Amino acid sequence: MKVIAKPIHMIACFNEDGKIRPLKFKVEDSGINVVIKIDQVIKTTVEKYAGNIMHVFDCRSEIEGEIKLYQLKYEIETNRWILFKM
Repeated sequence: MKVIAKPIHMIACFNEDGKIRPLKFKVEDSGINVVIKIDQVIKTTVEKYAGNIMHVFDCRSEIEGEIKLYQLKYEIETNRWILFKM
């Protein structure tokens, strides 16, 4: 996977315990907005990077007929979602 670190627009669910489940996101690719539905969240971890707590989601989706793995990060302090690796 290659590091991309692009900010994205995200639609996610939060359950009553505060657990986050990302559903789909929109990312700009060569001036075109692409919407990607998250088929499966493989692993969820929490990491602390430069003092910021981040939720890390390793995910899988079918994109243009291929199964792709990628990593999403949610930064709690700024409420930002990032497509980190793809």
